[in-house]
Amino acid sequence: MTIVHDKRHLDPDWERWAKKGLAQESVYSLRFVYLFTQADREKERQMLAGKSDEERAQLEADIVNARDDFMKRVAERVASTFICYNFDPNEEPARFDDVRWELYFWCNHFQDCPGRRDYSYFTLTFNRSHPPKWRLALCKRVLAFLEQHYGQNPNLNVAVQYTTYYDEDRIHTEALRVRDQVLNKRCTWQGMAGKLVSNGERILFMKRYTRSKAYRVSDFDVLNIYWALHPEEGEELVPVCQT
Repeated sequence: MTIVHDKRHLDPDWERWAKKGLAQESVYSLRFVYLFTQADREKERQMLAGKSDEERAQLEADIVNARDDFMKRVAERVASTFICYNFDPNEEPARFDDVRWELYFWCNHFQDCPGRRDYSYFTLTFNRSHPPKWRLALCKRVLAFLEQHYGQNPNLNVAVQYTTYYDEDRIHTEALRVRDQVLNKRCTWQGMAGKLVSNGERILFMKRYTRSKAYRVSDFDVLNIYWALHPEEGEELVPVCQT
């Protein structure tokens, strides 16, 4: 079994937010793929050599079915150990944001047989309602389980896809704390020059030389603008959040 750690989807500046205790790395999903080895391809070539078109078609179908059967057994074994939502089509449906499930199962269907699942590629997505630490701990458990049962299998490829978790409550609190220090200060937002103004509880960006059009900005924008105005605080480190 091959395990790949895919961190391409982490936000480019996530470490800056993590250092300030406002974000952290977490896991999004596990991707399962059946990969044929060079030895598999050579064996297939030898099997197909000299066969008629009909025989070749049957052998190729047998190879696809054998691959699919193996991956289905992998999915079934995982689903029998962990709480997998959407794996059993006959189970009682649950809400996607229900905290009771651990992994969300998804796969394609065969084009020539829409009612039949194609298990050669499937994903198990972690429950976003769970804290990041729970997801990381569950990921370690699933990988250990797979290693125990399929560690010596050369065809199973599992990719761990990482994502950035932002502590939105803490970000909102921090934005409120610096609010008065960014209002009516010249700044840049989305390439436009202007300033931030207050409209009740909302903070708006007013483009320079205009009085009629304003844009609502997010707590993330407020903090980015604050750090741009106060670069010394933008680099200040605080303990990473322990959510």
